[in-house]
Order: sequence, then structure tokens, then C-alpha cells
Amino acid sequence: MSNIMPAFDKFPREGAIVGRLLVGYGELELGLCFCVAAARDDFNMVFKAMFRPRGESQRILIADAMGRGPLHQAGVAQPFEEAISAMKLCLKIRNQFAHCYWTDDFGRQLGFVELEDTADKNRTINDVYHIKASDITLAVLEAQEAYFVYTRDLLAHLTSRVKQGARKSPGSVFPAPKTVSRPPLCSP
Repeated sequence: MSNIMPAFDKFPREGAIVGRLLVGYGELELGLCFCVAAARDDFNMVFKAMFRPRGESQRILIADAMGRGPLHQAGVAQPFEEAISAMKLCLKIRNQFAHCYWTDDFGRQLGFVELEDTADKNRTINDVYHIKASDITLAVLEAQEAYFVYTRDLLAHLTSRVKQGARKSPGSVFPAPKTVSRPPLCSP
């Protein structure tokens, strides 16, 4: 065994993507903070309001409440709503991987068992190793990572549009990303 997650010994490319998704989610939260702070013109207040409370869902709700009015007034209501929706999906992807057990089906297929969802069910669990895993392929993980990048770029675009509109940025607007389809949570 060469790493803490034995399943990733046989699936290193997949493991690298999962690692980037888990660690990269924090970048998305900070991007959301920058976006709302630009609209409210008060980084300190937005930063503290978002990051003092614990919990990623709370941060999205706080950012949505604080940013909705100013971003609607800035003329970017629809892209901001898309960004909030994208953040929620990215959080769901992140959480399913952060709270799971990984399996490799004896080197045939990478899979994961969502421990929190499994524990919530009203059935007896005698052994986690006998719970059916959700399969995940490299293609699905690549689609999820592309969606994280899309979300990051959408937030950067919104932030630069707001700053440009408020004449707080002399540069050009960060280009709007091409829309990326919402990826599945696991392989079919």
C-alpha cells in the first residue's frame, strides 16, 4: 500500500481528480466571497459573514442573501443565480467524496460508499464492506472537475463585471465561460 487510500493505488488519475475537487472547493467559496464583496463594496464584512460560521451550506446561503440584491441591481441576476446553483452542486459533489469509503472492486472499478447517507437509512448496518458502492469513472470525474472550473470562471466573470460596472477595475472583464452541463454524481 503506497497511499492512505488503497483504491487510488489502482486508480491514481481518478484519485488525483478527487483530491483536486476536495481541496479546490475552498477556492470556489473564496470566489463566491469575492463576487459578493465586489457587489457590496465591502470585502471585510462579506468575508467575515461568510467564513465565521461553520458549514459550507451556510456560506452559500449567506452569500446568496447578501449578494442577491446588489447583483440583481448590477444587471447580473441570472448569472448569479446560476453561480449559486452551481455552487450547490459542487458542494454536493465535494461532500459525497469527503464523507465516503472508497473501493476498487479488486482493481476492476473505482467506487464509493456514501457513509452519511448510508447511516441515515433505517436499516441495520453490520459491515460497511458489504454495502453496494456507487461506481465512478474517470470520464465522470473529469466532467465534475470541468464543472468546478466552470463555476470558478463564472464567479470570476461576475466579479469582474461588477467591478467594471462600478469602475473599480481598469482592466477588461474576465470572459464569460461557456456553459458546462451539470455532471452526474456517479457513473450510471
